Amino acid sequence: MKPKQILHSICKERTKGQKRLFKTRRALLKALKEYLRLKYKRTVLFSPIAEDPLSNMLDEKEFYPYSVTVTDKYGWAANSTVISVELTNEGKIKIRTSEAGSIEDTDKYLLNDDLFSLCCTIEDYERILLVARRALAESGEWAEHARQTLISFFPKADAELIEYFIYHSWEKLQSDDYNLKLFEKSNIK
Repeated sequence: MKPKQILHSICKERTKGQKRLFKTRRALLKALKEYLRLKYKRTVLFSPIAEDPLSNMLDEKEFYPYSVTVTDKYGWAANSTVISVELTNEGKIKIRTSEAGSIEDTDKYLLNDDLFSLCCTIEDYERILLVARRALAESGEWAEHARQTLISFFPKADAELIEYFIYHSWEKLQSDDYNLKLFEKSNIK
């Protein structure tokens, strides 16, 4: 192959790759938004409170969220671990990180590699949560996890009401999202 043909071939394949990547990115962002719509307050927290037994379970299962690159308005970039992902009222995905701040609009500012890593983090997290919920139920630590979860989402709720809900209504093998919605519907705030 001649150099001119090689260059043409490179350009042609690059263009095809960019089109595939654009379609993949769009599909992943759409799926991510649908996933977040199903979550309580349209948010996923990857780092539970230190006192929460779930935090220990995640460590035992070696779950660590991936890092993303956060770029400021001057173009400076820093990598930082993802703490939470949220779907805003405007339909944008917001990512909070442990050190570098947040990405307010992932459609514009999240790098493709980081999008793939974020999807891997969510997949790992959901897989481990199923196992962790069962382990919490078997070990009896589910009540402490329920308490920490309710306190973090409903800080103004009465402690006695939280305890009552935990022991009478919390479904320990159901997701936190399910139980948080159940607590909210029960009008015990």
